[in-house]
Amino acid sequence: MKKNELYTIIITNYNNSKYLKNAINSVLNQKYNNIELIITDDNSTEFNLENIKKYIEKKKKKNIKSVKYIINDKNIGTIKTLNKAIKLSSGEYIQFFASDDELYDENVIENFVFSFKKSNSNIVSSQFRLCDNNMNFINNFNNSRKCLRLNKNLKKQYYEVCKNNIYGSGATSYRRIIFEKYGLIDTKYLLLEDWPLWLQLLNKGEKIFYENFNGLNHRDGGISKTKEMSKITKVFNEEIINTFIYEILPNIINFNVYEQFKILKSFNYHIDNYVPENERVNYINKLNRIINSNMKLKLLWGIDHYFPNIIEKIIILFKYNIIVPISFLVAYIFIFILINIIDINKDLLLIIFLGIYFFLYVTMNIISNFIKIKKGQTPLSHKRRIPPPFISHQSFKRLR
Repeated sequence: MKKNELYTIIITNYNNSKYLKNAINSVLNQKYNNIELIITDDNSTEFNLENIKKYIEKKKKKNIKSVKYIINDKNIGTIKTLNKAIKLSSGEYIQFFASDDELYDENVIENFVFSFKKSNSNIVSSQFRLCDNNMNFINNFNNSRKCLRLNKNLKKQYYEVCKNNIYGSGATSYRRIIFEKYGLIDTKYLLLEDWPLWLQLLNKGEKIFYENFNGLNHRDGGISKTKEMSKITKVFNEEIINTFIYEILPNIINFNVYEQFKILKSFNYHIDNYVPENERVNYINKLNRIINSNMKLKLLWGIDHYFPNIIEKIIILFKYNIIVPISFLVAYIFIFILINIIDINKDLLLIIFLGIYFFLYVTMNIISNFIKIKKGQTPLSHKRRIPPPFISHQSFKRLR
């Protein structure tokens, strides 16, 4: 078998050693023939290095070319630990995930390498599967259709990632050149390794290529659900808000008014859900200053305040079912002409309007579907018309 480029897997552990062997097994079972494995521990209370070394030596096959360990003598956080591992690594490709997660199957690394070569990209992401504490599948994190569509447009991809983190951290892999060219992960963050990094890289012109294969099983639960994590939860929430402050809001002027409106709505949502009520005033003031600096933005915000989500509903109406507004407009024009020609009772006018509207709507739907069928397309009525719901940041579900 031809020897492929070295692929580095970094497994980060902090007080999750009971799941660590499962994570390691998911790497040892890979078919790819040139793997470097790095195990890190951020000063866990129950980590047994000798036990892990013996386990790997017993289980590993010839495709595991190197095993390295980073054991912190004090807790320094996810980012600094990952940076130590990246500097220690030798692989052409680098992927990292937490010790309570697992690679989906034995083909994951091969799929990543194939996708790198197919796309010629420096970042490849895959499906991030949300599972319960026993690794039973719950649902997919990624909206695959959206992610695939965004492969074609860096600007739209950057806009979508400014609104929300739409990719899965452990289900993403990087060429080594990313860290050589742009530096290591930003250490102004302690725990949040994915969202700020992607925003910085997208802003510098690096596109994230999404390939629709299952990359990682993510365990939703574990350490983040314990009371002792409340202090870290607060730090993590602050970093999510700071991602807006440092990475998104300084560049918001690069978007059109409606895109700015949508990004600020997301910022407002995150303030409401991630910041304690008694600490929100500074963030709300910052939000208001941005809104009040642009009259069009202020108008959109005011409309949305009095008629929540009306703008999105109108856009959905025109984008996903153009027949509705066309039928309405034609019926309105017909009634306008009619009332200027003859005197007509108001109640009868409403009945005529509704009759014309429904006749046009049904007729246009029949014609539209007939044309689509003739062209070999799926009729509109069989398609998903409503865009996916708001996706909050994956890392809120579990802290590493």
